[in-house]
Amino acid sequence: MRQIRMLAAGVVVWLTLLIPLQASAAGWLVGAAADGTIYDVDMVTGAAGNPRSTGIENLDGITFTGDDTLYGLSSNGSLYTIDLAAGAATDTGMVVGSGRRYDLTWDPTNDALFLVYTAPGASGAKLMMFDPRTEDEVLIGWFTSAVSAIAVDPAGTLLAIDDNQGLLVAVDTTPRPPEDRFLDIVAEIPLGLDLNWAGGLVAATEDVVYWSGSEMYGADTGYELNRSTGLLAVLGPTGVPDGLTSLAFVPEPASLLLLGIGAACMAKERQRKSETTCFDLEETL
Repeated sequence: MRQIRMLAAGVVVWLTLLIPLQASAAGWLVGAAADGTIYDVDMVTGAAGNPRSTGIENLDGITFTGDDTLYGLSSNGSLYTIDLAAGAATDTGMVVGSGRRYDLTWDPTNDALFLVYTAPGASGAKLMMFDPRTEDEVLIGWFTSAVSAIAVDPAGTLLAIDDNQGLLVAVDTTPRPPEDRFLDIVAEIPLGLDLNWAGGLVAATEDVVYWSGSEMYGADTGYELNRSTGLLAVLGPTGVPDGLTSLAFVPEPASLLLLGIGAACMAKERQRKSETTCFDLEETL
């Protein structure tokens, strides 16, 4: 009976520890550079570290999906899966888009990928949705301004950075008819920056987005924006010489975190002598 009470107390402690972590959308950022290197990007300072080569030439976009797959897209449209830890890439055999590819993102509500690209001879960027398993592609529509970075938040809202106007925009992803091909912009947030280029955009939560980019004549820098308050934070330089081309957000699975905390407490209990352990907190509950 005492063991059961101790176990219950331990579970309460673990769940208590989990609550703030879930609220803060625990996870980390991964950045990609055109030379095929991926990095871990500090969400506080913006600095990129832990470089590992994918072997992909001209890596333009990355995104992390719900089945724990990191996808990468080269400038010729080839789609790859990337080992998150080692960086090694595997060609899926699928080629998407045409012309200049800019960014890639995953939509959790449709379990599909979006691509923004500029077709040869076209003056505006196009938005495409595709399924990497079936290779089905759907053209959603055209942007009316320069867009180089896109993301989908957990609620399924597609966001994009309008480089020309310095805006974060929310986009209606209902496919447009041929006679009215331009996308509907449903919301805009001024960034207050003279943007030269936005290389990557991710939505860690429904409120908080991160992106990398540069102002005119500036270094590649990480930014954080709270969409609810409009508060913009300049994190700092990424340190990547030619800048990042894309960002992906990798969430920490709460279940794995729970098991990790539980395992630590179990190990502590096995080693207990006279010191206080995780389960001894039962006495104070």
